[in-house]
Amino acid sequence: MRTSIALSILGVTVAQLYRLQHVAQPNSVFGYFILSKPIAAIFQLSAMGISILGAIRFYRQQTAMSVGKVHAGGWEVLMVSVWMFILLLTMFAVHVAIDAYKDM
Repeated sequence: MRTSIALSILGVTVAQLYRLQHVAQPNSVFGYFILSKPIAAIFQLSAMGISILGAIRFYRQQTAMSVGKVHAGGWEVLMVSVWMFILLLTMFAVHVAIDAYKDM
């Protein structure tokens, strides 16, 4: 839940801060203003997906505890870790690309 809430908050923050980058003649192809809504939507969808994975993990842990076991790690944790890495790496690449595009 913490990860999904953090992603949701980050999506709202990105949408608000990128929209503040609005200039009198915004670039209609590539820039912070144009990419604000799609990037925010990706963060919101990621938050929903991680919430679903969290629910799956919760029920899996409850079932395991009913028979005296506990799962440490698992595919859910790996999926969230890989997705977060891909998401943050993509955001870094987008920022570099926007800055490089503005300098052209």
